[in-house]
Amino acid sequence: MRDIEIIDDIKSLDEAKQYMSKYGIVKDMIDLPEITSKETEDIPNQLWHQDGLQTENQPNYQALYCKMASSDCPSTQYISTRISNELGKKYEGLKCKFNFKKPIDEGRFYKFDSKLDQRLYLRRIYKGEKEIVGKDKQGYFTRWNEMAVLDENVYKELENAVMSNKVEEIEWKTNRLVIANNFTLLHRRTPFKNATGERIICRAYVQ
Repeated sequence: MRDIEIIDDIKSLDEAKQYMSKYGIVKDMIDLPEITSKETEDIPNQLWHQDGLQTENQPNYQALYCKMASSDCPSTQYISTRISNELGKKYEGLKCKFNFKKPIDEGRFYKFDSKLDQRLYLRRIYKGEKEIVGKDKQGYFTRWNEMAVLDENVYKELENAVMSNKVEEIEWKTNRLVIANNFTLLHRRTPFKNATGERIICRAYVQ
């Protein structure tokens, strides 16, 4: 399977879910709210992240299905977390925790309706360690992102490796389905300041 696949002209959620099932077991789909200009102002610079990193069992794939998109809506960027064999072997077995509080406090991860909702979310986050490097048939990848709590030199080396990879930007249009490897890719909404368009996206996870 490719790390990312883009499929157009998917006419319904049922059709999208059927296509996703090629990748594994599809978890429940969740309607995301429309993205408006106010919401992009609330989180103008969303950080690179992987979905479900805050859980013990992170899903293998993230799927986004666009039910509706206007011409000037925010797009989504992806960047590979694949690293060299040399770097992968160097840090294989190294574990770390992830600090979600800082980017949430800075308004760069997710906007909560209240401080109580924020506290409850942080309380539910998986507090254990995860290996910072993984491996699949194509080679090594890293779970590095800005929330990784690592020695400064290790952090910088992994950050430089990931940020040297090419960014792929996906423009949204109605009936587009994007399936992304949730281990080997980071993603974020584009940091548009003037994106006034709306989009309705449904999200699902594949295990």
